[in-house]
Amino acid sequence: MSRFAQGASAAFVAPQALAILADLFPEGPARTRALGIFQGATAAGASAGIVLGGVFTEFTGWRVVFLINPPIILALVIAIRRVLPARPRHAGARLDIAGAGVVNRVVPDGSLFEEATELARKIARGPTLAHVAHKALLRTWATGGLTAADSSMLDIALPLFESDDFKAGMVATITALRAGRPRPPIEFHGS
Repeated sequence: MSRFAQGASAAFVAPQALAILADLFPEGPARTRALGIFQGATAAGASAGIVLGGVFTEFTGWRVVFLINPPIILALVIAIRRVLPARPRHAGARLDIAGAGVVNRVVPDGSLFEEATELARKIARGPTLAHVAHKALLRTWATGGLTAADSSMLDIALPLFESDDFKAGMVATITALRAGRPRPPIEFHGS
């Protein structure tokens, strides 16, 4: 249960940390630098956690691993409260349970396979296209270097611009920009 609590907490902390960075630093070099430092610290922490966890487990027992994080968390909470400016609460803001990946649809047993297949197809036509493109670009870079990745960029990225979600998002964004309004939230349909 403790490992579950640690994993669930980490799942909530990462997006919140990115939201704080996006809120604190204006778009441009300052935000890019902040995000780079965040990613570097995340990678260093993950690597150190694995190594130090192994060391502690080997020499003191596995239970000690659960005692490492609480003092670190306490120190970070104190530092965050002292260093970061207070953030105003957004009126009407609430946790979006439906958008958090919680199962929110029940279907009859007889149509479960068809419904699941259709949902998988919808998802495959949407954001996962970006994930596939990202992995393909990284694979190309890892095997052929920067020149290979650069030369295949258009071939890998162009299919992303064919999804209905992208087209609707562009129309909504351009319309808002022309009217001098912020871009409206765009509902994802997976197509």
